[in-house]
Amino acid sequence: MAEAAAAMPEEAVLAEDAALAEDAALAEDAALAEDAALPGEAALQEEPALPGEAALPRAVVLGPQPARVAFAEVLREVALPAGPVASITVGWRETEPVRREVDREIGRAGREAAPLQIGERVGRIFAEDPELATAHRLFQNEIRAEERLYRARLREAARAVRAEARLSAPKRWRDGYLEATWREVREVDRFHIDNHRCIAREFKDRMRLHERPAVRREVAELTTILDGAAAVVLTGGHAAVIRNRLFLLDIGSALARLPILAWSAGAMVLSRIIVCFHDRGAPGPRPAELFGAGVGILPGLAFFPDAALRLDVGDREELRQLVRRVAPSRPVLLDPGDRIDWDGKAWTAPGGFRVLSDEGTVERVVEYPGGGTPLGSGAPAGGAPGEPAPEEPDAASAEPAGVPAFGELAIRELELSRATPEAIDRFLADRSFPIREGPHTTFVYRGEADSVLLGHWLFGTSAAREMERLPDSDLWFVTLDLPPESRLEYRLRPVANGSAEWILDPLNPRTVHDPFGAWSVCHGFGYERPEWTREHPDVGRGALKPMEVRSAAFGVRTVTVYTPVGFRGTRHYPLLVVHDGAGYLRHAAMRRVLDNLIHRREIPPLIAVFVDPRKRILEYTNSEAHAIFLTEELLPALRGAGYTIRPRPDDRGLVGAGLGAVAALTGAWRRPGFFGKLLLQSGSFIFTDTGPGDRTRLLDPVVEFVDGFRQNPTPVGSRIFLSCGAYEPLVYESRSLAPLLRESGMEVRYVESPDGHNWENWRDRLRAGLTWLFPGPLWLYYR
Repeated sequence: MAEAAAAMPEEAVLAEDAALAEDAALAEDAALAEDAALPGEAALQEEPALPGEAALPRAVVLGPQPARVAFAEVLREVALPAGPVASITVGWRETEPVRREVDREIGRAGREAAPLQIGERVGRIFAEDPELATAHRLFQNEIRAEERLYRARLREAARAVRAEARLSAPKRWRDGYLEATWREVREVDRFHIDNHRCIAREFKDRMRLHERPAVRREVAELTTILDGAAAVVLTGGHAAVIRNRLFLLDIGSALARLPILAWSAGAMVLSRIIVCFHDRGAPGPRPAELFGAGVGILPGLAFFPDAALRLDVGDREELRQLVRRVAPSRPVLLDPGDRIDWDGKAWTAPGGFRVLSDEGTVERVVEYPGGGTPLGSGAPAGGAPGEPAPEEPDAASAEPAGVPAFGELAIRELELSRATPEAIDRFLADRSFPIREGPHTTFVYRGEADSVLLGHWLFGTSAAREMERLPDSDLWFVTLDLPPESRLEYRLRPVANGSAEWILDPLNPRTVHDPFGAWSVCHGFGYERPEWTREHPDVGRGALKPMEVRSAAFGVRTVTVYTPVGFRGTRHYPLLVVHDGAGYLRHAAMRRVLDNLIHRREIPPLIAVFVDPRKRILEYTNSEAHAIFLTEELLPALRGAGYTIRPRPDDRGLVGAGLGAVAALTGAWRRPGFFGKLLLQSGSFIFTDTGPGDRTRLLDPVVEFVDGFRQNPTPVGSRIFLSCGAYEPLVYESRSLAPLLRESGMEVRYVESPDGHNWENWRDRLRAGLTWLFPGPLWLYYR
């Protein structure tokens, strides 16, 4: 077994960073990190038993801690005996700022901090006992395989429920089918939990887990610390990592003797059942998963942290069935600022706390017993106790969601009235431009001119629309119908006295810049710039450093290397190579996007290398020299500079837009099995059938490549995210390529957006692409 351990590349990661070994598999599965939730002692029974009332601790459960942890006031309020306060911070980064914050808060409460250092202890165990480390790795592989089977069955059953709920049928028949299908969902859940128990029991018995010297030593030290502690603090973070570490170290019974302060993932792990959920994740909604049995020392409730961000409380049918899936526990919704206390008999909160009722509604209760129905039920969540529930609007008379009511267009009302200069002044002062009225967008220009053109990137219509003059005025306008959530970049071209030039819209302050200059931007109804593209004060900034790469074909080439906050030279990271890197950094805010997505755990910490060509058409049109640069020159240079890259192809990805997308695809094609993930945006994948158009013969290598690929599609990696703007002329080529990539055997996700061939379109698709290609632990991370 020791020889097997030495042969496994993953074990190098364990030895290097055992406390965070889970990170090695973040990119392998969208829903799982390295560790899956593991049943504890109570969970190994057929039905997890709760400790008796005498063993139940006083506990305080807090809402998520989105920025800096703050619990000193709460800890001071709890009557505790003398002694230090132990802490478990293994859920995300045990050795980084969260531990210092926890120690600080314990000190502010007048207590001595006693960090349990769970991650380091497990690292020492694996380093001392390589046979256990290897067996644990195989055990995790089996857990992940079972999880994939569970999710496949759960998705199908949940899809059937949604389909049946939407069908028009007599209620007595539809309800019967729904109940039968939901019984299937509950059976899938139970089968999955039983399988987890079986796998864990086999691993524990086969390895004599808690009899091994390294494990016994660490458990003995932990027990001594806990025996002298007054309480224990358990933070949020990665639910699977927390649960796995508690299982390995067998300290559930020691924790059950102490008062506990926990939040988010920490509270989830200490409850009877762990539920993973996120209705608003980047890949789209997915059914909640009963991830595994918890330790079972916080009774009666199943915790749903960050409910306002992660849970769709408007889907009453889904919530009603979720209540039944987690029974006999009751779902409780936790958001920042929430607090509920357990006194050994009931959960209480002076201002009430929110639970899901049997009917899937959110209700506020002031007390809830360890097992049973709520006591002292008050108003629905959000209202004061005793207030009646707000009436729901009549569905027949309600306006469609998100669509404003409007009558005659504002510009036509002005036209029908007497459009005096004073009336036009008032019209311009009272509005923002362009004017959005549902699907109609009116562009306006004021000034003396012979004619005015609106130039835009809206493929399929005239690229220059002539504006209409309001009679007897100097006001010009044109109205376009734009789909919801559209973006349109445009300029105006007033013609006067024989001269004309393209200008920005003087009435519109929104502009963007690209290598070709500045453009005015029109946001269609419903479009909002994604908040994850903006600067956030609580998000750290990754570092950007130049690095020289010596190339046989290109000479000395300077690239820019991005490293995430908390970067450590001893850890292995996924790699992302971004073509036209200066454009992505300057015009698509990619450093900010990476910072935000990593901070939110939507992607794992990674290294990104931004590369730029000197002769773009020559280097990016199926160039062998470029493929050599990517695989034989860039990666060795990174390693030589101290950047440690994970060895698997699925941990290496390429990004590109336009010809950069061609460079990414052809680079991977020329070196199959080297880059496993590709993000291709608005690719210039032209081929013979599209006709010569106005392309130059310099693009003939692209045509030759795409023609050949269409004849013989071959896999170049495992996953490809393909996106294109619906308003750009390259959309046909992208639509044609997507099925060919699937035919080759790769996983492909194709996304069209109501936008054009521009950097902000590519920026706005980065979250969807990166989180699908390199999924982080968000599904399992509760802050």
